[in-house]
Amino acid sequence: VLGAASVELVAVSAPTAGSCSVVPTNVSLTQFIALETKFVVSTSSWAAVDLPLSYAFKASHGYGVMSTLAPFALRATVEDVYLPVGDVRVSCVARDALRGEGAATVDVNLVQTSMAGAALRNYTRWAFDVAFALARPEQALQVTVCVEINFYGAFMT
Repeated sequence: VLGAASVELVAVSAPTAGSCSVVPTNVSLTQFIALETKFVVSTSSWAAVDLPLSYAFKASHGYGVMSTLAPFALRATVEDVYLPVGDVRVSCVARDALRGEGAATVDVNLVQTSMAGAALRNYTRWAFDVAFALARPEQALQVTVCVEINFYGAFMT
């Protein structure tokens, strides 16, 4: 008795050649202020074989902090994003149907907010209220990261 079997292996490749864009909602701004400037983060131009693509948006900043701006979803744009003080690297990650991932990054620099005390507390409460009213828990976490880094960042250098 003779038998034969064959297996065909197909090499998969992760999404490539995508771009990441971070633009303030107020496009006339020339200086970005942590917690005060909101951004639109988007990604486009990905080349992939195994569709559909889903996208996640992340930010890494000083002090070893990495935060998720938005988890994997089919949307290629996230609006009203808060970023913390300092040099922030925003990553747009594309994931294909076979879970292959590619990333594109862009760097943004933000200066420290001048808000303090009651003004900071009131603004933070307002930002939380808006995030929860719009069912955007990621936005509430972005505000938390901004406030924490803004407050503690000076002590960590």
